[in-house]
Parts: sequence; structure tokens; C-alpha cells
Amino acid sequence: MLYHRLEGFSAENASAEDLQTMGLLFRQLAETCRAKATEITSARVGDVDVDAANYGVKKAQLMVEYAKMFERAAQLTEKQNELTSGENWLFGYLFALARHSDQGEEAWGAALKEELVDKAKTFGNLEVDGRGIATFKQSLDDATASLQTVEMQTRIALAQRYGREFPTSEALASQKPTPAPEVLSSAKLKPMREELMKNLIGRKIRTPTDGTWTFDAMGEFQAFDVTHGTNYGDVVDFEVSTHVKGLFSGAEHNYRLLLTYQKSKDTVRLMFVKPF
Repeated sequence: MLYHRLEGFSAENASAEDLQTMGLLFRQLAETCRAKATEITSARVGDVDVDAANYGVKKAQLMVEYAKMFERAAQLTEKQNELTSGENWLFGYLFALARHSDQGEEAWGAALKEELVDKAKTFGNLEVDGRGIATFKQSLDDATASLQTVEMQTRIALAQRYGREFPTSEALASQKPTPAPEVLSSAKLKPMREELMKNLIGRKIRTPTDGTWTFDAMGEFQAFDVTHGTNYGDVVDFEVSTHVKGLFSGAEHNYRLLLTYQKSKDTVRLMFVKPF
């Protein structure tokens, strides 16, 4: 769910906090891939069919390679603070990469076609870095396609051997239960008001009518209401309405915002701020 919040997120409007968020997301993707590889390689093998075992090995190898790519993407994202605006082509690719994350492993190539090839120019080492990811990604696309073929061959072999149908890995993943979202009561929302305001300081948003706005200080908030909250488990959304007035410009705007937080162990972190 967290990656759906990337829609409409752009490099041009990214604050330092936004860049840190992107780096964190890519590192989390890398960690997820490593965890999947570890889960596969630590499974019991005594009673596993040989064809299924071979498929598992190849799947684990592919997850390790994806982890390497995401780590490199995280490193490049963290470099964005040092880049000029003319080099945002690379950051645009990273955004596109994350936006396609929920479409399955084979869809990462769509991000490559979307941003990287047509925009890569001559930016020294950064061009090499970006094209290195592109080449690496192409090899992963090929490996993913090959793994899908192996999966089909494995399912056919198992069906013939055991006389029943075996579901695809995608079907198995979709069967995992997810907790029902919890709508937060007004009693829970009210104490969070000041903390949500503080978390917005330093963040940027952009709307078609008002352009770009940076939340610079608590004194800018003339009104601030938390209207709705939903706890999805590892992600919590807050809807707020606010009236702001610039301390120096005097400009005033009304905004409705979606604040998306990620819960991780004992920490809660504001990941995205989106006007709606």
C-alpha cells in the first residue's frame, strides 16, 4: 500500500525529507528481496520434490540480484541532494521504478522504458551509474522471464507426478490474509493534531491552482483539523484540512492533505504528504 502513495510524487517538488523517504523505500525493497531469498534458502528440503527445489533455488538467486539493484537505486537517490536540476532524469527513473513495484517483478522494465532510455544524456559518472542500473535491470528482466518458464515447467511436472493442479506463485501470494483496516475514532485523532503539524514542517506540496508550498513553521497554521484516520497495519493514513498563511509572504491557502505514515517496530515515520 505504501508504494501506491508515490503516484504524482515528483523530483522537482521533493524536499530533503522526501529524498530521505525515497532512499528508505528502496532500501526496504532491497531488504524485502533479501528476506524472500533467506526464507527460500532456509526452508526444509528433506521431503521437497527435486523440481520444486530447483525452482526455489533459481527464485532465491533472482531475489538476491533484485536486492543488489535496489541498494544501488537507494545510493543514487541519496546522491540527489548533490545534483543540479538538469540531472533530474535519473531521479525520475527511480520514481517510476517505485510506482511499478506493485505490478510484479516483470513490470520493473516498464519503469525503465518510461523514464531512463530517452532522457539519459551526458552527466559524467551519474550517466554511467544510471545506465549501469539499466543494463542490470535488463538482465533481471530476462532472468525473471526465464524463471516464469521454469515455474510453468515445474507445475506441469508436479501435476503429472502427483495427479493434481498446483497454483502459480502469484496465486499463492494473493491468498495471504491481510488484517481489516481500523478507522480511528475522533478520541484517538484529537491528541495527534500537534504532532501531525510538527511533522509537516519542511515538507513541500504542489497543487495546480496554488503551485508549490513549503511548510516552514508552526505559526503558518491558522487552522488545522484531523478529519479522518485509517490504520492498515504497517501503514496509517491521516486526512487533514488546514488553512495556512505564510509568515513572510502573507499568502494564504486552504489545503486538504493525505499524510501517510509507516510503522516499523517501535517507530512511526511520515512518508508522504499529498494534497487531494
